[in-house]
Amino acid sequence: MDRMLEKIIPNEVSSIDGAVMVSILSKTADFVVDLHNIENDRTKFEKSRNDSYSYDLFCISSSISCDFTIDDDGRIIRLSINGGRRERFALPEIIARLERLTDLTLGHCQSIPMELSNLPQLKALTLIHCSDLFDNSLPVQMVLSKLKEFSICNYRSEPTPMSTSTSTSTQLIAWMSKQLPILEELGFFFLQKNRTDSVLNALSTVKYLCFQYTLKSLTMERCSIDQKSFETLWFDVRPKFPKMSALNLHNNRIESIQPTVERIKNDDITIISKSLQVLDLSSNPITKLLKDDPIENAAMLSFLESYNAIYSFGIGNYDANRQAYVCDYGSNIEYALRTNHAGRSIVEGDDRKDDRPLVPLSLWPTILERAYKKSDCTNYAKNATGLNYLVREVGPALICRCIALRAQSNNGGGDEGHGNNNDNNDIKKCKDSTSVLKGGERKRKRNLVDE
Repeated sequence: MDRMLEKIIPNEVSSIDGAVMVSILSKTADFVVDLHNIENDRTKFEKSRNDSYSYDLFCISSSISCDFTIDDDGRIIRLSINGGRRERFALPEIIARLERLTDLTLGHCQSIPMELSNLPQLKALTLIHCSDLFDNSLPVQMVLSKLKEFSICNYRSEPTPMSTSTSTSTQLIAWMSKQLPILEELGFFFLQKNRTDSVLNALSTVKYLCFQYTLKSLTMERCSIDQKSFETLWFDVRPKFPKMSALNLHNNRIESIQPTVERIKNDDITIISKSLQVLDLSSNPITKLLKDDPIENAAMLSFLESYNAIYSFGIGNYDANRQAYVCDYGSNIEYALRTNHAGRSIVEGDDRKDDRPLVPLSLWPTILERAYKKSDCTNYAKNATGLNYLVREVGPALICRCIALRAQSNNGGGDEGHGNNNDNNDIKKCKDSTSVLKGGERKRKRNLVDE
């Protein structure tokens, strides 16, 4: 073991973590076969070209791939092992000795030990082509109390004779619902349609989720989500996570937002999220319709009016100079996204509840400044459209409040009607202009403001 450690593991790596790595790799058949190459340096870890703290396994005759990153003390903090398709591997218990490990990626792994619970700093876990693990050997008592990011990729195997895609997905979600108490980011990638449906069904029917109030991002990319699946996701799964700010549905089969909008209009109990800001619909059929179909475009505008905190669809391309995003779905939708980002929910609140939040005057300078400075985070170049919207919508009311406060100050805190004549005239004019602004729905031509 000492000779093996000396030849394979770089000197910068701590001896403890180096020994653990050799022990883990020796459990894989491909690596064992290749041990005869150690003496002539045909099997070793080499420093990455892009990161002086990262190392990649060079193993000339093996299908296994492995890389890791160390900290300043030589302790391994990130580790990725892919066992290869020829021989899936079982992760050994000694993994728990990597005490500073924060990020673990496993490919073609058939089992993981309960001892994974003992990793004190593990925050991210990615499982790729690990269907055997989910179907047969998931340690359901394993608690990952520090895990914040969990991703599952290529969950594609056919169910075994003793299981179904629904039962295995239900078991997976049941484990997650109890053992990932502070999960913030959950991702599914490259799922087959039956797996996607079973995952959505499990998420929608489970009664308790320990990460219900911590989840911030849900990703289902290339998961064959069609119109029916989207409806399940939107109405049955999304409301379970009130703190979720991003829903990423890149490259699926979503064709229209119209059925969703109709259901929102006809269903008074639909939960309108005020936290969701990003709904990534890029590379779905709907993206072309948003640009070419006026009915679909109008439906999306109605959708953005209801969910007025959403400011990004993840749809757009850089221009020829790689400087800005080119809008793919029309200026009116761009306008709606920009005004949502600027603070439309502050101005309009929830129309179904007729609530309008009262924002302290002291916060408005910050809100207005942010509306412009952060306007480039909507997948577009920075401009003043959102700022213009806020000034136009709330400017008269803000002026009125300022005049009223000045009148009270001049009168020593008394009623506004007892101030001087100039103040009283200003207040009357302000009230008149404000009543006009509130008189019915304001219909204005929506022109984007150039920077």
